[in-house]
Amino acid sequence: MINKLATLLTNHYIKKEKIDPDDKEVYVYCFDIAISTVLNFAILIIIALCTKTYIESLCFGICFVTLRNYAGGLHAKTHLGCSILLIVVILGWVAAINYIEVEYLKHMSYIFVVISTPIILLLSPFDNANNVLDDNQKKKYKIKCFIVVFVIIIGYVILFLCNKYKFSFIVSYVTICVCISMIVQKSINKMNNKKIS
Repeated sequence: MINKLATLLTNHYIKKEKIDPDDKEVYVYCFDIAISTVLNFAILIIIALCTKTYIESLCFGICFVTLRNYAGGLHAKTHLGCSILLIVVILGWVAAINYIEVEYLKHMSYIFVVISTPIILLLSPFDNANNVLDDNQKKKYKIKCFIVVFVIIIGYVILFLCNKYKFSFIVSYVTICVCISMIVQKSINKMNNKKIS
């Protein structure tokens, strides 16, 4: 559906002679990404409004988008799959901060950060079929990922020391989700490479 909408938009701009027909595939891809990003942010906003977790959702959104951008990880085959995964991930931390006692959140957050941080730094960055990185780009993304992880961990420590355990949990939850996503994608890549060879 999103791809059809992206194609319709591209065809509209081709008819208006604002896009060169030779660049159609590039524009379809760009519109596809833009629509999907807007849809994912809309999902986050709707859940934030329904659960009244405005600042928490902002914290999650900033950390998740920034870390995923440079670390990479699992990419669903369809936009629907991506949206469903995002909803599950968001509802996971919303349920946790509402139903798990703060003392447990505190310990869980510490465990999540300790486990996920070295794995993210070791496995990053991931490229995918739509964005294959050369060696130079991988080095740049690795450095940027290290900086992002460093900033996120500093933020986590500050929140933890200030007794903002719900927020420190959300930050740690982002790291463990990205970590799991990277492990799953690495396993998929290995299976695909075995099938090819």
